[in-house]
Amino acid sequence: MTYQHRTLAAAAAIAWLPLAGYAQDYTPDIAEFALDTGLSFAGHPAFNMGEGGTIEFWVAPDWEDDPGYDPVVLSSDGEQQLSYVFSMLGDKSGFVVQTSDEIGEVDFNFGDGALHHVAVICLDEAIVVMVDGQPLDELPFTLPNEAPVQFYVGSINGEALPFVGAIGGLRFWDVALEPEELVTWAMLDPLDPEFLHPDVTALGAYSDLTQQTIEVSDFLWGDEDDAAPITLVEATQ
Repeated sequence: MTYQHRTLAAAAAIAWLPLAGYAQDYTPDIAEFALDTGLSFAGHPAFNMGEGGTIEFWVAPDWEDDPGYDPVVLSSDGEQQLSYVFSMLGDKSGFVVQTSDEIGEVDFNFGDGALHHVAVICLDEAIVVMVDGQPLDELPFTLPNEAPVQFYVGSINGEALPFVGAIGGLRFWDVALEPEELVTWAMLDPLDPEFLHPDVTALGAYSDLTQQTIEVSDFLWGDEDDAAPITLVEATQ
């Protein structure tokens, strides 16, 4: 497959909205993170992108000076190694995808203080990063096929390399979604019974970070052993 193509505070806004119309009253679940408020969740197969898939989320940084490190948005630990880390450059000029063996960076200016929609699309031999509906680059590696042991939002291990700002709207898909689908559904509820996402059976999990939860999708896990809710292991706030 080749790709061609609510807020920090009352003052922050969503930087980009899809061109497609949407009638639902939908707002991404957005949580604010500070230096000591990372969230840790138990591992779940939905977090494993080693055989392909898509992770999408909304993010906005809320720091002024470069902290001297790249704040971590999401990270996943496997049994034997680090599965993946998604981070933002400290100067807010780009986005980083990292595994134990590989690292790739794409350029994007996150410095406007607004929420931006990010999608990490895992293909057979590459990773495509999209921001606000635009594919930015194709990274020449894949994420390891490693069973997740623990998953973190806003840090690399619940504490280190903390992200300060807003994160939310996490969706974990078992397929590599097309860019057009991501654009259309970024501000739609994929589980709305009157307007289900066409790939809803591939939705593995989705967040409600306002309640510090990541929910398992019944469509993918309803009849399997992994259908239990994903537990919050540690909230350092």
